[in-house]
Amino acid sequence: MKTKLIIFLSVIFLLPFFVSAHVKWFVDSSAVLPVEPYNLSDWRVWLAIISVMIVIAIAFMLERMPSLDKIFPSFFKRINSPIASLFSIFVGIGLVVFSLNGYIFAPNLIAGSSFDYAMLALQAIIGVAFILGLYARLASIFLFLLYLSATMYFGAWELIDALEIIGISLFILLFGRPKWGFKDIALFENIASRYQSLAIPLLRIFTGANLFILGFSEKLFRPDLGITFLHTHNWNFMQMLGFGNYSDYWFVFSAGIVESLLGLLLILGLLTRLTVFSLAIFFITTLILLGPTELFGHIPHFAIVMILLAFGSGERLKIGK
Repeated sequence: MKTKLIIFLSVIFLLPFFVSAHVKWFVDSSAVLPVEPYNLSDWRVWLAIISVMIVIAIAFMLERMPSLDKIFPSFFKRINSPIASLFSIFVGIGLVVFSLNGYIFAPNLIAGSSFDYAMLALQAIIGVAFILGLYARLASIFLFLLYLSATMYFGAWELIDALEIIGISLFILLFGRPKWGFKDIALFENIASRYQSLAIPLLRIFTGANLFILGFSEKLFRPDLGITFLHTHNWNFMQMLGFGNYSDYWFVFSAGIVESLLGLLLILGLLTRLTVFSLAIFFITTLILLGPTELFGHIPHFAIVMILLAFGSGERLKIGK
């Protein structure tokens, strides 16, 4: 009994390691394997739905306990401004690295035309502005416009991998660059200061939406992508643990459920710090296993983890309190 419990807890902890890999970055869409979609009539699908509902209920109850910023208010108040400034610097570094590597927001969006290169140049300029803190709020507006342009150019399906970019642009627009930067346009500062309390919630919600949608778009609705990925990267550790009947098909399903659950927790503002701490572990794990592509693509995600660890869920647009 004790051995089974240890295995079960290991599964719960290890399963999301597969989650943080953006499958489309590593799979040739023209070479995916034909796979039957998941069916609502299957008892395993309903077991997953019920399990998600139970986890959300438990998280709701735990959220009513005192949070870290209530226990250590002075510490989190001191680090908020430096962390927010580091956030824009790291995001800027990520954008510059994206441009130097020839892709727009995600490694599957490779530049190949003159318009693509114009977007790469704008992406790099925005990144430099964030690094220097030079008109950061104005740069965030251009980042939002660049995302919309890329969505119209590449298609919404391709840009779903970078939905957190909207949250990043809104955060920097509303929160600004409190330290180590130049003055921004006064009009932007005056308007944004009225809505600054929405900066963290919007970043959290768009990041959560990104995870939630990816769980469905790359795994639950498209198991063929995940299974094709597993044929190249043998990450089905359930079989290694002795569960020989735990097929790749249901492993992909489990990974999609966990990814969507983490996204839902962020959207609802439940256990935000615990959720992003888990994500940090997953990002580091996939970075080790997949190498530079995963690092370059996830630089903004690491910055988001840093922000949400420091700020938590924010006081608005959440449930549980």
